[in-house]
Amino acid sequence: MFSLLGPHFVSEGGFSDGMMPRSGNDAGGKKRRESIYLRLFSILLLLMILAIAAAEPFLRYASGYAEVYRPKNWTTIRAYCFYDVILCFPAIFMGIIVCVIQIVTGRRRIFSIIILLLLLIVSFYYALPGQDWYSNGRFKGLEALGREVDFNHLARDCLYLHEKKIEGYPPDIWDSLPETVKRVNPKYIYVNDDDTWPTKLEMLGGFDHMGFDLFKENDEYVLQWYQEFKKGKVVARLPVKEK
Repeated sequence: MFSLLGPHFVSEGGFSDGMMPRSGNDAGGKKRRESIYLRLFSILLLLMILAIAAAEPFLRYASGYAEVYRPKNWTTIRAYCFYDVILCFPAIFMGIIVCVIQIVTGRRRIFSIIILLLLLIVSFYYALPGQDWYSNGRFKGLEALGREVDFNHLARDCLYLHEKKIEGYPPDIWDSLPETVKRVNPKYIYVNDDDTWPTKLEMLGGFDHMGFDLFKENDEYVLQWYQEFKKGKVVARLPVKEK
């Protein structure tokens, strides 16, 4: 007897030989494969989140270093580190949620508990010091910059900017700037009429200020590297008579 759908012989069970239903073993195998893929995905996801969280302090450090030292591609480095840090927080939050769900549902409970503990430890690892990773990176960048720039010479050049009333955005006045100021590469140069605070080289601006400040203190001009909400550092002193 032929089936109406094609030249397949119909078996005693009412199905043609070419249209046999899938066995329970095949369906079970498919479910097992899907379960394995899901497990691998969740494991890789949690490991990736853990890696991002662990790298976050070093990204802060690299960003702070680049801001002060100012390599040629410093803006790219800073932007890359900044966006990675931003992504870190939702990544950690998502990892914690995944771990909690798996612990509650009883799936890979031991593994999820271990990853959850590691995420919490790493979170406290960089969260407790606050901005110290960032600030420490800036101080190291300042040290590297000091090996290329004589800060005493930079202080004299700041006095020169004050005397000549050279201020504004560096790209607009680039040819008038001393070489040390060009190497520091400030975002904006402020010059005051009052010689007690002659010059300021702002390197960032907006919500985060950082740069070099030249001011008079007793019988000296003091060049100080400053950063917002954190301690700065005096890098040079000149007698007032050197003006």
